Order: sequence, then structure tokens, then C-alpha cells
Amino acid sequence: MKFPKNLLAYILIFIVSISVSFSQTLTENLQRHIQKLASDEFEGRETGTKGEQLAYEYIIDEFKKIGVKPIDRYDGYLQKFQFTSGYEFGEYNRLVINQKYLDIEFDYYPLPHSSNSSASGVLVY
Repeated sequence: MKFPKNLLAYILIFIVSISVSFSQTLTENLQRHIQKLASDEFEGRETGTKGEQLAYEYIIDEFKKIGVKPIDRYDGYLQKFQFTSGYEFGEYNRLVINQKYLDIEFDYYPLPHSSNSSASGVLVY
């Protein structure tokens, strides 16, 4: 399965390209595309999921509408890359803030390349 190497960069380029192309205001275009990509329809857009596929297909369709040419003449707009999947959380995965244990996959979601660490200090807004 092929996935964009840097989905965020594609999204930013996409939003700017779309915004300049249409006669609507920049704010309206940005809001429309951000709401669409952030909607439940895209299921969170996690790498390797149906939601991510829906997101990149949406972006590619919008690129085509405004005439953006694919970079690669063989694979189109997508670039292959490898990622880690199928991992299990260890029994010691935890996150504690102000002595409150947060629920894994509800309050936070560790990535497979997250490191073991601890930190303390004052949170500054």
C-alpha cells in the first residue's frame, strides 16, 4: 500500500493551492477543507488506515481539479515509505500528570517509536 511520505506537507500545500484557485475567500476555503479533512468521515487519518486513504484520495482529487501535476510519472501523487504497525503496548506504558494516571488510547496514544522518559516542571501557557 502506498502512502504520502509527509501527509502534513501535502495538506498544507493542498490548502494553500485550493484557496488561491477558487473565487471564495481564503478563510472560507481553508475552513471548508480543514473541516472536511478533520471530519469523522476520515476516521482520524492514522497511517495505514482507511481514514488516511480517504484523506489522500480527497487531496489528490482536489489537486487534479486545480491542475496540479503529479511529481512521479509512475506512482502519481504518492510516495512509498515504510512504517511500523501491529505493535502492542507494554504493561508499563503509562502517563501521569499531577498524580493522575491517564488512560492509554483514551487520554493519550503512544507511538511505536516513543521513548521511555519522564519530565517534571511547571506548565507554562
